[in-house]
Amino acid sequence: MKRKTVIALTAFEGVHQIREPSFDRNYKLGLGIYLLADGGGAALIDSGIAASPSNCIIPYLRGANVPGPSLVINTHGHEDHVGGNWELKAKFGIKIAVHRLDAPWAEDPDLFFREFFSQYPQYLPPTEEVRSMVYSERGRGCRVDIRLEDGDVLEAGGRKLQVIHTPGHSAGSICLYDRDRRMLFSGDAFQGRGINTEAYPDLPMYVDLPAYVGNLRRVSQMPIDAMFTAHEFKPFKSMALSGDEARALLSESLKAVGEIEAEILSLIGKRSLDLLDLAKGIRAKFAGPGISTQALGSIEAHLRKLSAEGKAELVESKGKKLARAL
Repeated sequence: MKRKTVIALTAFEGVHQIREPSFDRNYKLGLGIYLLADGGGAALIDSGIAASPSNCIIPYLRGANVPGPSLVINTHGHEDHVGGNWELKAKFGIKIAVHRLDAPWAEDPDLFFREFFSQYPQYLPPTEEVRSMVYSERGRGCRVDIRLEDGDVLEAGGRKLQVIHTPGHSAGSICLYDRDRRMLFSGDAFQGRGINTEAYPDLPMYVDLPAYVGNLRRVSQMPIDAMFTAHEFKPFKSMALSGDEARALLSESLKAVGEIEAEILSLIGKRSLDLLDLAKGIRAKFAGPGISTQALGSIEAHLRKLSAEGKAELVESKGKKLARAL
């Protein structure tokens, strides 16, 4: 039976969407944490930022009269998905499950900051303001109990969830698939045309483009009646999508990759460009003016792919990264 479009989700077939209010307030963007409570205990998909347990998770549990969860599954290791792990473990003794490739980030905030926010010091040296913001959202490190692999099956909130390793956004990004209900929890794995906020528009974010594209095609073949994302991704304004909307998001994600790649080739075909200038130009066309670590990473991912295909090269010179067509 085909399900109706899922809009303004509060609870749908045992899935409760909990929104982190500070993201709505500060970024004009949803941050979705999913509570699974359909008999057999409760589990969470992602834990939001450090303040999320007190801001929204624990109040929601009390209001819905749901027992404390026994498991949180992080879809990847970024700060807005693992930030609440420590407080949830301290309060509920909850177990933490993350793919093994992102587990080091989930456990070590300093490692995460060095490897993610400090990866382009020649272009975006991390300021004290950025450091303070990231560490505030990231919170304390927390031991990971379960290191996940592709194909693992977890018992969570009265259902079985299959782990689908979908690297691209990060090395350890995963989706969780409820085969019985044909539901997919995709985290940030599929970016559409970027996050849907006018306050902080940006490019789709990926670090491994061949893996990202391969997973888009792989998941497109799966039967999906509902998809739950961690943010709103263009062109959609909801984090809860019907099957048709899910397929449209996957299609738009692929189209965005193609359009960005074509623009990169057009720009570097005329002259060699510094990665910073190239990322600024692409971001201005497809998202908005400015620069970010995310935009630099996505454009570098395109250039690595084009280099492997013999279409471009990326060389380092005097601390800069220069791109040119071949």
